[in-house]
Amino acid sequence: MTSKRGAKFQLWAQGGGGGDDGDDGGRNEIPQFGEQMKAEFGLAFQEIVFCNQGSYGVCPRRVVQYKHDLVDEMEAYPDYWFRKVFAGKSNEARKQLANFLGSDPDHLVFVPNATVGVNTVLKSLQFQPEEEILHNNHTYMAVKNTVDATVTKYDADILSLDFTFPIESEEEIVDLYSEVCQRNRSIRLAVVDHISSPSGIQFPIKRIAEKLHKYGVLVMVDGAHAPGQVPLDMKDLADAGVDFYTGNLHKWLFTPRGCGFLWVHPRHHHMIQPLVTSNIYKKSFVEGFQLAGTDDYSNYLASEAALEFFNGLGGFEGIHGYVVPLLKWARDMIGEALGTKKLPIPATMESPYLKVVGLPNLPDGRENCFETAEQLIREIMDEYNVVVQVACFQGQLWTRISGSIYSTKEDYFKLRDALKHKFNVQ
Repeated sequence: MTSKRGAKFQLWAQGGGGGDDGDDGGRNEIPQFGEQMKAEFGLAFQEIVFCNQGSYGVCPRRVVQYKHDLVDEMEAYPDYWFRKVFAGKSNEARKQLANFLGSDPDHLVFVPNATVGVNTVLKSLQFQPEEEILHNNHTYMAVKNTVDATVTKYDADILSLDFTFPIESEEEIVDLYSEVCQRNRSIRLAVVDHISSPSGIQFPIKRIAEKLHKYGVLVMVDGAHAPGQVPLDMKDLADAGVDFYTGNLHKWLFTPRGCGFLWVHPRHHHMIQPLVTSNIYKKSFVEGFQLAGTDDYSNYLASEAALEFFNGLGGFEGIHGYVVPLLKWARDMIGEALGTKKLPIPATMESPYLKVVGLPNLPDGRENCFETAEQLIREIMDEYNVVVQVACFQGQLWTRISGSIYSTKEDYFKLRDALKHKFNVQ
């Protein structure tokens, strides 16, 4: 992968995900998953225990270097870059991403993140007074706020589904969506999580979309956590009734931060406009999003290198084979140490890389609430140099454990010890 003036991405000499043989004296071998893989990332592993890939992700040194090389190339001759190089590289990166996502390239655009993707759709659509937007009690806060701002603008209404635990089956969730549509015929749009941020629940989005579409409800999927965690086929989702899908690439696909995508069904291309109106106006869906004025678009272009890195490790099969059993073990080990249980949901609704386990009540008597969860994230970072996500739902605190190809059992033993000390568990 080389651009006109020389930015080049260098992967290992051999492909395959975790091998340890090569012909270059070890300089460019594929590291083993776990401790050896830590050297591939710039994270300060010597100083912190990182159990939170799911929030901001970690970008490999190789991909970061490729991004920097692109910036150097741009700075060497900016006019040439923007007038003759950028469009071609942007189109190629988008085509590579579309291939990975099972999408037609013309239905897909880059956006900085899923929050921008949701905002783009909701700010493009128009609503009538008393029409409703549906979300649920596991919807990400930024998305809830965007829905709130939208209904306020149009004097429309919010409808929220409350999922309570235990959840016995996927059918239970699908039936709830069906029931709410039967009772409320004013629902115009439903925002559905693919993988919930606070709880790591993987929703059966195809079945939900099929049900919602029967009632004429537009379906917006917030897939912030899905790309790189679960395989996606946008053509298949389109057939099921999904109208809009947005996702992040920095969490599980190893891109630099500020790299996501928005997929829009072709029947809606004419309605969806970028948040920024620029020189390219009233042209194709893709062209309208490609250049929102002068900016550094190297994050998007580096997605091509990130995909090559992901596939070089064996893709889903190779990465799942290491990370999924490790995280299941970590969740069970920590739950046993704390005397708590995992989230009571079916195995089919567990996401591969986000495992949730209950936390005890705090010994200082603080209330179990969102504010306490946010405080705990910072306190655990400051007091133990351990990074992990904490959430509160249904009146209980939970920790969301995540990891990736660099994670080790030792990392989770350290997390366990920090939580035991913080919650005064003997």
